[in-house]
Amino acid sequence: MRDRHQAAWQYDQWYDTPRGAFALTLETRLLQSMLSAWPRRGHSLLEAGCGTGRFLEFFWECGFDVTGLDRSPAMLEVCRQRLGPRADLHTGAADLLPFEDNSFDYVALITVLEFLRDPTAALSEALRVAAKGVVVGFLNRWSLHYLCKGLPWPARTGILRRIRWRPWWKYYALARSLRPEGGLDIGTTLFGPPWTWRSNALCRWCNSVPRFLPIGGFGVLRIDLEPVTPYTPLALRLEKVGLKKISPAAALEHARQRLLHEDGGDTIHTTPEKLV
Repeated sequence: MRDRHQAAWQYDQWYDTPRGAFALTLETRLLQSMLSAWPRRGHSLLEAGCGTGRFLEFFWECGFDVTGLDRSPAMLEVCRQRLGPRADLHTGAADLLPFEDNSFDYVALITVLEFLRDPTAALSEALRVAAKGVVVGFLNRWSLHYLCKGLPWPARTGILRRIRWRPWWKYYALARSLRPEGGLDIGTTLFGPPWTWRSNALCRWCNSVPRFLPIGGFGVLRIDLEPVTPYTPLALRLEKVGLKKISPAAALEHARQRLLHEDGGDTIHTTPEKLV
């Protein structure tokens, strides 16, 4: 158990390295863009396979009421230390969720389906539990990231050996087969190889290709279970109006007319006591 807890901390600390922090920034930026049409306040979100809670914390900061689920107690312990009472945490598997139908407004699966031999069960469970939408974050096989880290190189060890890389269209086709009437949107980021995941101008430009190109290392698939109506605030144009100087006589006449209207009479004798 101690070794598992240490492994969970090591996995989590990768996001504190320069490369991990750069990747997390672009991944959350893509998620924010893809979920911009979803309402947040007063809406619940379950992240199945929340791990150490990096993305669960992001969803909480976005305004969702968050619940996390993971099958690893060590991962959940790190998540609990990160989020405290801000999240409701459960132990369980993503392909057999211990919740009733439509228990949450939204469900998130962030880099979870890569570790399953058949992702159909997990996505079906997410669609069953969600009432309004599901978001899937995945590692894209059609990317330079896969060419550098996904191929069966002899030096590939640890968690990289457990990942089942799939192309983006596999997830898109799976979602369409399970929910043919739902709305789908997909986007990717991290277009450069991992050695370009650095915070300098050239690397930022290399990884800032438009999100609709399906060649990024990390992708997001949004499944809308009900119509989404995005609201875009428009600027209100007002004409410039100058303030007029009002003389004391004009102010007195305005007050007299107002009192006349309130009393319903034809004439009124205005006195300072009446105006006050």
